[in-house]
Amino acid sequence: MSRGPEDDRSLTDLDRTLARVRFTPRASLGPELVGRARTALAGLPRRMEWWRRTLGLASAVMLLGVGGLGVRSLLLGPAHLLTVDRCCQDLDGDGPADDGLLVVSDGGEGVRSLSIYEDQNHNGHYTPGDPIRFHRDGGDAGLAAPSGPMSTRAFCCADYDGGGLEDDGLIVVAHDPGDIAMAAIFEAGSAVKRRQLR
Repeated sequence: MSRGPEDDRSLTDLDRTLARVRFTPRASLGPELVGRARTALAGLPRRMEWWRRTLGLASAVMLLGVGGLGVRSLLLGPAHLLTVDRCCQDLDGDGPADDGLLVVSDGGEGVRSLSIYEDQNHNGHYTPGDPIRFHRDGGDAGLAAPSGPMSTRAFCCADYDGGGLEDDGLIVVAHDPGDIAMAAIFEAGSAVKRRQLR
């Protein structure tokens, strides 16, 4: 069956007519839906009414809890960061007790960063001129494949994270004395558990 110009014109007219058609709900649709819901809830047995009230109360409590956490984070901002500067020990194994540990933690909990520096001016704390021998921010502790003999030094127990308890340990792995490959803080206890850097 072949189509002619009249068929194309009628299809174009139909397309224009359909493009002008608009569907809008009548003004009474909203109140009708609310009324039907009320009628359905009113027909529930008494024991179902108890569940409906319990669910409503639980929803309100959850909304208040989530809202309270949001307000707290807006007012207080991010977790309180603590910086702990512990000096002076021989952390890198090169002899003199001239190394310091600089740790930034979330209020004494999760460790954000860990740096080992050499206290060259011997003032007992980090100053901007002190060379950083090792630094680690977030992520897993990556340890490169050893190119030679390695030594591991463990230090326990001190308050390295600022949490208030002397329950933290430090492990330092070095290729050669003075060349630190990896360092990590762990919490000492019945089972040694490594602190994750965030």
